[in-house]
Amino acid sequence: MYCTNAFHYLFQCSVLTLNIMDPIYDFVSARTQPMYTLGVTLFTGSCCGLLCTLAAILAAVIDRRSDVQKFIDHPPVAKDDSKKEESKFIRISDVKRFPSTFWLIAISSALFYLQLFPFVTQGELFFATKYSRSPKEANTINSMVYLVGAVSMPLFGVAIDRVGRNLYFLMTRLVLGLTSHIMMTFTFVEPYVCTVILSLGYSLVTTTCWPLVSYAVPLRYLGTAFGIMGTIISVGQAIDTYFVGFIVDTAGYLVLEVFFTMCVIYGLLNLSTKQRAVFLKHHV
Repeated sequence: MYCTNAFHYLFQCSVLTLNIMDPIYDFVSARTQPMYTLGVTLFTGSCCGLLCTLAAILAAVIDRRSDVQKFIDHPPVAKDDSKKEESKFIRISDVKRFPSTFWLIAISSALFYLQLFPFVTQGELFFATKYSRSPKEANTINSMVYLVGAVSMPLFGVAIDRVGRNLYFLMTRLVLGLTSHIMMTFTFVEPYVCTVILSLGYSLVTTTCWPLVSYAVPLRYLGTAFGIMGTIISVGQAIDTYFVGFIVDTAGYLVLEVFFTMCVIYGLLNLSTKQRAVFLKHHV
C-alpha cells in the first residue's frame, strides 16, 4: 500500500514536469537573460519533484499510522512462540520457494516497462518526426501517457477491487500496449489516440501487477518479493535505456517501435495457458 501511494504521487510529478517545463521556459526567456533561463526552468522542475516526494512520504506515514491503528483495534490472535520466532527471520534462500507465478508476473511487468518508459523518453522527438508536430504539441502528446493515467489509475483501482479478476485485467493491459505500438508503427492514426490507449494499459499495470504479487507470495515474503520485482524492472530499464538509444541512432524509430511491440508480445506470451489456468483456479 505504501509503495503504491508513493508511486502514484511521484507519477503526478511526471505529469507536472512534462506539461509545465515548456511554458515556464518560454515565460522566463522573455523576461530574463538566456544564461538564466535553463537554470530557472530546471530549478522549477526540481521543486515539483521535491513537493511530490514530500507528498509521497506523507502518504506513506498516513498509511502506516492507519495500519498501526487497525492493529491496536484488532490485535492478531497469539500463536505459539516458536512459530512467532521463526517468522521473524527471512533468508535469501527463501527466494527458491517463490512460485513460478510470481516470476511470471515480475518478468511480464518488466517487459511492459521496457517499452513504456524508454518510449516516453524518446516520444517527443518521435511525434515531432513522424507526425510533423511542433515540439510543444509533441511534448503535449507525449505527456498524455501520464496525464490520462493520473485520472484512470484510481478508477481502475476501484473497479479491480470491486470486480477482482486481476489476471484478466493484466492481459488487457498487454493487449492495449500492443495495440498502441502497432498503431504508431504501421499507421498514422492520431497520436493522441495512441498515447491514450498506451496510458490505459499503463494504468492497468500499476493497479494489477503489484497487487497480484500478494496473491502469489505468502505475506511474510511480500517485502522481499516487491524488492526483487523492483530490481528486475530497474535492471531491465538500465540495460534498455542504452539499447534504445543505440537503436534510434543506428536504425531509426521504425525499428524502435518494432522492438517495443516485441517486448509487449513477449510479455503476453510469458503467461502460458497452463500457468494462467492454475493461477486463476487458486488465486483469482
